[in-house]
Amino acid sequence: MIYKLVFKGVLTNAIDKQQAITIFAKLFSVTEDDAEMRFFSRAIVLKQLTDKKTAEHYLAKLQQMGIVIEIRELPSENKQSDIAIPSKPISPKSVTPKSSTSPNKPVPAPSMDNNTKPQSNRNRLRLIGGITTVVIAIVISVFIYAQRLLDTSVPMVVQRAESILLTPSTIVLGHANIAKMAELEQLFTDTSNDDYRYNPNGEGIINALLAEDINLRRDLEQLVFSMNFNEDTGPYVSAVLAGKFNQSALFKGLSRHYIVNKKIVDGLTIFEMVKENRHTCKMSDPIALTSTDNIIVISHPDNISSIFNQLNTPSVSTVVNQQWVDYRSQHIASIGLLQPDNLKHASSGFMGLMLSGLSKEMKGAQSVFAGLSASFLPPSGSVDIVVNSTDETWLSDTNSRLQKLLTEQQQTASNDDDFISKLINGVAIVDEPYTLGGRFTVDAEMVAEGKKAFESGLSSLISIGGGKPSSSDIANIKDEIDESVKPYIVRIPSLQLPEFESKYGKRYQWQEGPLAASVTSLRMNADNMLEIDVEAAASGLPNAPSSGYGNSGELLITSVSDKNGNELLAKETCGNKINSDPAEMTSYSSDGAVEAKKTVRLVPAAKVGNIAKIEGRIDLAIATQTQATLIAADSDKMVVEQGDMYLRIKSIEGNSVSFVVSGNQQRLLSVRGLNAKKQYLQGSGKSSFGDSQSKSMNVTYKGNVKFVEIVSTVKYKKTSKRFTITNVLPLQRKNEFASLPKAIKPYNLRDWSVVKAVAKSFKPNATSFQWLGEAQYKKSLKLGLMSVYPMKVSKGFNGYNLRGNIKFEMPYVSALEKIAGRVLFEINSLSFENIPPIPVDYMLPFEMNFNGFGNQYKDQSKPEAELRKSIYLHAYQQLKIPLSEEGKTLVDSKLTSLTGDLVFRLPQKVSSQTLNSVALGKRIFVNGVVYKIVELASGGLKVSAEGDVRSLLDIRLLDKEGKQLGNGSSFNEENQMGLQDKEFEPRLLADIRFQGEPDKMQIIYAASETEKRYSVTLKQPKQ
Repeated sequence: MIYKLVFKGVLTNAIDKQQAITIFAKLFSVTEDDAEMRFFSRAIVLKQLTDKKTAEHYLAKLQQMGIVIEIRELPSENKQSDIAIPSKPISPKSVTPKSSTSPNKPVPAPSMDNNTKPQSNRNRLRLIGGITTVVIAIVISVFIYAQRLLDTSVPMVVQRAESILLTPSTIVLGHANIAKMAELEQLFTDTSNDDYRYNPNGEGIINALLAEDINLRRDLEQLVFSMNFNEDTGPYVSAVLAGKFNQSALFKGLSRHYIVNKKIVDGLTIFEMVKENRHTCKMSDPIALTSTDNIIVISHPDNISSIFNQLNTPSVSTVVNQQWVDYRSQHIASIGLLQPDNLKHASSGFMGLMLSGLSKEMKGAQSVFAGLSASFLPPSGSVDIVVNSTDETWLSDTNSRLQKLLTEQQQTASNDDDFISKLINGVAIVDEPYTLGGRFTVDAEMVAEGKKAFESGLSSLISIGGGKPSSSDIANIKDEIDESVKPYIVRIPSLQLPEFESKYGKRYQWQEGPLAASVTSLRMNADNMLEIDVEAAASGLPNAPSSGYGNSGELLITSVSDKNGNELLAKETCGNKINSDPAEMTSYSSDGAVEAKKTVRLVPAAKVGNIAKIEGRIDLAIATQTQATLIAADSDKMVVEQGDMYLRIKSIEGNSVSFVVSGNQQRLLSVRGLNAKKQYLQGSGKSSFGDSQSKSMNVTYKGNVKFVEIVSTVKYKKTSKRFTITNVLPLQRKNEFASLPKAIKPYNLRDWSVVKAVAKSFKPNATSFQWLGEAQYKKSLKLGLMSVYPMKVSKGFNGYNLRGNIKFEMPYVSALEKIAGRVLFEINSLSFENIPPIPVDYMLPFEMNFNGFGNQYKDQSKPEAELRKSIYLHAYQQLKIPLSEEGKTLVDSKLTSLTGDLVFRLPQKVSSQTLNSVALGKRIFVNGVVYKIVELASGGLKVSAEGDVRSLLDIRLLDKEGKQLGNGSSFNEENQMGLQDKEFEPRLLADIRFQGEPDKMQIIYAASETEKRYSVTLKQPKQ
């Protein structure tokens, strides 16, 4: 039998007719009118098969895509053919061929021989036959590709790996079909493996592997991973990677970033790897790896041999969880929580908090799956989450809550015709028997919309003249020509560099030729070690890269020594900024100016007075030969390769150019847009994301881009210059804005009764702080309005805490403005449902700032009573009350009330003390607080505080004449990203900006205060 797949133009709700017409038009390079006529005017045979099972397989796949297909069965001896895909209709003008003879000359009669036809008809039939053959071949190849893309079947190694990694101690199990995901990514984002090249100047494990010609996007096919736990070692990750690997190259690449120890265990070669933490200098827990040419196994050293041996033992893999297999088989990537109780063993940190929170929400679940699936025609993907449970009450309640929340979000988003609204409307709640789930569907159009929204948003944030115009505005864009563009020199036979010229009033301690260097900052870090910031600059360099591209060299500090020649530069192996790491010289203007900033750390005993000289080296790399490539917007070749740099333009649309650059990105000097007359357009914004392996960029211009010029380096001329700085104090700019400071006066208590009277009818601006969302409730107090946002007990890095947010608004009082701690909320008791009140001792300081009624602003010339009519004070603070271990029992409890005192500290006597020398390390003891200068920089200093700073009113920097150069009093807790409190001791720091040469530092404080205290009980409303 012959089985023909016939398409009659019928579609399901998964795709509408216009979508299908557009897709067919693009696939076959015809107009949409022609596509409609071909595919929707008659029945079309898409494929002819001799196997019924295969035909039914195609039928099911095409039905999933939204294309309704009918199978026609015909005897194999039946020669009759259904209608094939027609070629492009012939226009009426071409039906009758023109005669080459004279009109008066008779036209020869056509031959009556059945084996011969007029030449024009034969040519036409050959053309139709040829086109039909090509079209059918294209259709078949498209559907074969679609079937291959949608095929989520996995090799036996995946099933075997799942059965090994899924144990009673498994927390999560995951699978990713990397090869299919790469294909889908190429469809969605127009990426390619060539977009990822090794960068000789880059870092990271991926870059190290690329250096050994291992591209995981190309070589890795399947990934199975799990998070497990062990009572002795705690949580650990295992993974099985399937693909094609060069083992020696793999280990060579990994050894660039790990300390590798080779071991032989039962004849198996295992590589144990550890890495030093750049923050704490501690070694990581060991990771073990072993491999063949087709398999890589990663796990804890105690388990890796067992996993590898089981993978290579000839045995039939058993299905350990059929529910997981059924779900995974429909997705190209999936992750499963098969034993929810194991979440309690999850790792600490952000992932642990996420999983811990998930376990509370999923207490009625038996298993949870999340996955990514793909479809074709049009290319689309969907992410879904499925929760399996037999608890029908829990399923019903959870479904109702989710559906209500989603409906509210979609109704809010539907008012806006933007990417966010499309995003939210792409979400659907799936409610099926014994399951609950959500699905988010995204197609190529949505990906493109999201990409535009992302690029437009970034461009408008960092642009010179605004963001990327919408597509509707592109036709009306007026070209703005950049007259300041300097051409790049194609070849520099003899390198002669100009003398350095300082700009923007900067001063440097060393200067020679085109280069200059200076100390910009000295600081004492939290470990009481001295750090130095050095800046190097160059001006007038020929062929310098445009801002945001490449670099022109490096800055390295080679030595810091004392008067006796002893080395003070610490020999470090770790830290945020390694002393031995160079800093890149990057461009910040269009006139050949580049600069670099480098931080070095000295030995613990080093003092500023000990430093005799700082020595360093600047390595310049000048492009002595360049190449400019001009690419037209309609060009069919948009790739530029220069040495080890690779650049591909992804699109040129209107005023926007999108491209990806990888490999040695230092070679890229400029990407400039030109109009139809090949005039340079002014840039209006630039955004980029990526890393040293591959960076995707979007550049916008003020005008319609018709050509793109890419300038790259062919040859470099490298030159080095050593420098020595003997005066290590940062140079300050001359002061032009000094003024006599205004006196801070004690607060007049007679005004307090007026404030209380105003508070009775006080109404803050209703439109302010909308980004906070809706407050759970609001309470009017004697001095203002307090808004309380949802609070709950949760586990953090340092134990259990009650977390939430509180907003306080009150009439304007100048003595309470901008100083944290003048207004306090002292919380002394918490009440939870069905639990006796819990005493606490927690102080929440409000930092009050002014806000205007409507568009009102603060007019400094008006008295306070007058200002109160136009502005008020407000503060929004995050609350985190520690609850120790007893908080564990309160996790699911409802907070019913919060009791404490609202305290106002009003200065009654103002005093001051002066530090008569402004220098690094200088300190002064004022009213129980030690203030210390911990950083001295060009144009600023930082002061640390040890003690209670609530009495502080201001810190002023004065020159020799007593004039004020700068001031500030806002102290914030210093944080170190990536470190927990036990690894990093935070400090209170105030950052004070100034201009001039500070001679004295004055501390102004309240020597005596009056406290106004009001009892407050915040009761949660009954639900």
